[in-house]
Amino acid sequence: MGAKNKRTIAVEQAMQIVAEKLKEAVPDAFEGDGVAFMQSIYRDPSFPVELRLDAASKAARFERPALGAVMTKDVTPAPETPQTSDVSRRINELLGKARGEIAMGEPV
Repeated sequence: MGAKNKRTIAVEQAMQIVAEKLKEAVPDAFEGDGVAFMQSIYRDPSFPVELRLDAASKAARFERPALGAVMTKDVTPAPETPQTSDVSRRINELLGKARGEIAMGEPV
């Protein structure tokens, strides 16, 4: 990361001054961000359940990523299909084998 330019330095200094003035004006102000504030509310059992549920529902979208629909493409290779002549030949082999076993009295 490179050096900060003059404008960035000035903005950061101004933000620091405003933050210090806010602490002086409101000494009990919450230190965290909005999500942390909502979390502190929904985790505190001293608040009413309705308020805690509202805080939890509003904080939830920032705590966990939303699931989204994803389009996928099937890249499974197609199975090799046997030739019709191969299938016919195999069926005839099995039928012939079954006929021979039936003729000899063996179970199929």
